[in-house]
Amino acid sequence: MKKDFHFEYVLRLADSPLILGQRLCEWCGHGPVLEQDIALSNM
Repeated sequence: MKKDFHFEYVLRLADSPLILGQRLCEWCGHGPVLEQDIALSNM
């Protein structure tokens, strides 16, 4: 039973970076100039 709580906790911790990484990838490639594109993805 205790393992299930730890597993769920780890999944919740990992979910946020996954979603944030996906949002960051949405920005990548949308800048009009290469330098702006890199700057947006580094923010």
